[in-house]
Amino acid sequence: MLLSQQVKFVNALPPIELNAANGGDCDYVSLENYGHLTIVIQQGVVGAASTATVQTHTTNSGAGTAVGFSYRAETTAAGDTLDDLTAVESTGIAMGTTNNTMYIIEIDAATLAEGSPWVRAQLSDPAGDSFGSVLYILSKPRYAGDTMPTAIA
Repeated sequence: MLLSQQVKFVNALPPIELNAANGGDCDYVSLENYGHLTIVIQQGVVGAASTATVQTHTTNSGAGTAVGFSYRAETTAAGDTLDDLTAVESTGIAMGTTNNTMYIIEIDAATLAEGSPWVRAQLSDPAGDSFGSVLYILSKPRYAGDTMPTAIA
């Protein structure tokens, strides 16, 4: 199996220092041609806790509407065993201060409000220097193949 022919990868937030200057607003992606979005948040060095939220919108820019979601976490430094799937409200999740952890957020397109197919992750500015990245994995495509349709335009 070639995973890149089954799912679409989008570099939503390249590895960066999470602060007010750099921002924690990830790109929007459209679930119009995809049935599911998995958001992978990786934390490197963590100076202070950040909060992860998810927003939906009618377009690919501007402030969206915060929505609830389900997630799994691996909060043991550099571990590979995810916690149980946990549902949270639109206020999001407070990510811990352990270095080298990850959070996996699951969004099903069927749960989005009518006319709001655009989704993005948003990370709050932590009080201390923290580094992280966000990867989107879009699955259940309407049109699979060597080249998946764009999800950012």
